[in-house]
Amino acid sequence: MTRSITLGGMSAGIAALACIAATGFSETEPARTEDQAVGKIGGFQLALLSAIERLGPDAYPAELARNLSSRLRRHVSIGQVFVALERLEDRDMVSCIEISPQPIRGGRRRKLFRLEEVGRRAVRQMMTAMLTSSGPLPDEVCDEKQEAVA
Repeated sequence: MTRSITLGGMSAGIAALACIAATGFSETEPARTEDQAVGKIGGFQLALLSAIERLGPDAYPAELARNLSSRLRRHVSIGQVFVALERLEDRDMVSCIEISPQPIRGGRRRKLFRLEEVGRRAVRQMMTAMLTSSGPLPDEVCDEKQEAVA
């Protein structure tokens, strides 16, 4: 059974193929350099990196899950977000800081995630690969690309 994740109307499989074509290696090969490791990113992780970049100072897990659920048009659990964030953090694509609790009853510490240069480069490379290999893209993806450039 194959599951399909869409990113701005494109399936993750198409996005992964575009990335493989752009970087010249497949997921089964070991990563040799930092740039090649960027190519091993999955569709959900790419969507998560894009959401972190888009949300900026509001990129905490609950908000990321809500944002991804609406953009991917499917339920995204907080657990999925935490697992993916942990993997991205292990690869130095994102970093995490803990914010002090809100001064309200029941306020908790929150983890705020920030996109690092490696993650920013991954988003840029994947968007470039999709733009050069797949022809016209849906308006939503083109808008995201223009926002990222600005």
